[in-house]
Amino acid sequence: MPMVGTISSYETNDGPRWRFRGPMREDPITGRKGRHTVNGLLSYEEAYQAEIQYNAKIGLLTVDTAATLEEVIQLRMAETSIAHNTVASYMAKIRRLPEWLMKKPLAEIDKGHIETMLKDIMERRIKHGAEPYKLSYMNNLLSLVSGTFEYAMQKRVPVGNPCTQVSPKKVLAQYFKTEGEDWKSQRRERGPASANSWEQRSIDKAVGQGPVMSKDNLLRVQEDFSYPYQGYLLTTFLQATRRGESLGLTWDRTDLEDGYDVALIQDTITVSSGKIHITPVPKNGQARETLLDPLTVEVLEIQRDLQNKIKEEYPNWKDGWVFTALYHPNAKGWYPGKYIRPDSLLSTFQEWARRRRVANDGIRVLRRTWANIAANVLGIPPYVIMRVLGHTGETVTTEHYTTATDEQVRDAIAAVRDHVFGPL
Repeated sequence: MPMVGTISSYETNDGPRWRFRGPMREDPITGRKGRHTVNGLLSYEEAYQAEIQYNAKIGLLTVDTAATLEEVIQLRMAETSIAHNTVASYMAKIRRLPEWLMKKPLAEIDKGHIETMLKDIMERRIKHGAEPYKLSYMNNLLSLVSGTFEYAMQKRVPVGNPCTQVSPKKVLAQYFKTEGEDWKSQRRERGPASANSWEQRSIDKAVGQGPVMSKDNLLRVQEDFSYPYQGYLLTTFLQATRRGESLGLTWDRTDLEDGYDVALIQDTITVSSGKIHITPVPKNGQARETLLDPLTVEVLEIQRDLQNKIKEEYPNWKDGWVFTALYHPNAKGWYPGKYIRPDSLLSTFQEWARRRRVANDGIRVLRRTWANIAANVLGIPPYVIMRVLGHTGETVTTEHYTTATDEQVRDAIAAVRDHVFGPL
């Protein structure tokens, strides 16, 4: 099949130059007619290379677009059936996008432009004396732009999607991230909350849907597992953390000093389609604290001691994860100090559950079991349970939720611990 387009030369003050011009084609997004042109080439060979590249593109049935980001957003909204209130929300977000980006051709926008956009939006917000946008809001802005690229790609425009290469959390880390030592200092300045014991009340229905482990099976977790899985599973149950939240714990965000005993939950480690994702904690993406039970502190101190012994063998130990994977000959991508892969952890737990005939739906069974003991056995009020779980659901009144003090939370965690493992 012969190639399309023409190559021609022309004179400039700096000498002869070459150009390649494609045939007239209709822009797949705007509908305007135009031609792909490359000017200023220094030789015929460069022009010929441009011709080859262009014909390779149209061989894939793709067509370049000269439309700007603003034009593509408008056309996408016009073509898509969107509820009125959603359109209003879109328009509010669009007004946050910098003008220089809106006027830029979609095909020229890359990862660097997207990162600069996020910084510009946040810096403009701070400059006007307002609080930084929440991470969830910045993620929504990125999703809006990302959806625009996806729309263009559906039109078979060869633009790619640079938004998939950008993490607002990383780009704007200074606004969202609390460094370990700074967080510890701030936490200690606040001091412990005043005691205010919670009033017991019963909850008849189960918390969540799915299997719940028996007390005997919880004790077997302590007996059957060794480092590093024992520490992870016990911590996850005792603190009722999400499975990925426990994996995301780091030593610099964990304070085991007497009188403090608290950890900052900031990252969650999950796996999807075989790929590892380290992302902000679920729901609103905001870090939260978990108040550590004395038994959890003991478990973590043992975990730290065992980990330190292994560190002696690896001078190039990386990162500061609390729960790190042991070396295995078949481990892919392992390095000293690497976190435990969620899928590896899940398969280990489910193999144990199969041998022990323990009904489960994965690691989440530990968190659900904690909540059911707290609610149905011990009668701990919902607003206290919700704070332990890190929930902000509308099922709990604002009044009750905000009155769950640190002391109430520690009492609740200790009560569940005593029920399963006995008093310390």
